[in-house]
Amino acid sequence: MFDKYGAKPLFIVGMSLITLSMWAVIDLSSSTSYVYLLVRTIILRIGLAFITMPLNTAALNALPRELASHGSAINNTIRQLAGAIGTAVIVTIYSIQLTNVSIETNEGYATAANTTYFFMFVVTLIAFIIVWFVPKNKSAVFRKE
Repeated sequence: MFDKYGAKPLFIVGMSLITLSMWAVIDLSSSTSYVYLLVRTIILRIGLAFITMPLNTAALNALPRELASHGSAINNTIRQLAGAIGTAVIVTIYSIQLTNVSIETNEGYATAANTTYFFMFVVTLIAFIIVWFVPKNKSAVFRKE
């Protein structure tokens, strides 16, 4: 699909699915069904699949061949750092929200999760806007060989 359509359409589909999946969980309660969460997670993972490999491929294609190994190393390092920082931010938001609610019931956990998912929803909206500025085809990307 990447070779046929390019990165941008895949990014748009992927970010649409990710944004939809984040929106679907900003109003959780203790009675939210397991099936609902399962379907939401499947939608999220499909969206991530539309983004992960095309993003790596597009990033490495933008580099000259002699820099491909360096680009791959930097890509992996940044991905690990961003994942660690993102996890720390999300856990911090969730923990702060738990201090403001009663954890005597499951509703306190659901309320904290709602706030955390709302933050992630806003982040996905920002990413969705950024996706529209991705060049449409390979020739639009500066490439020096």
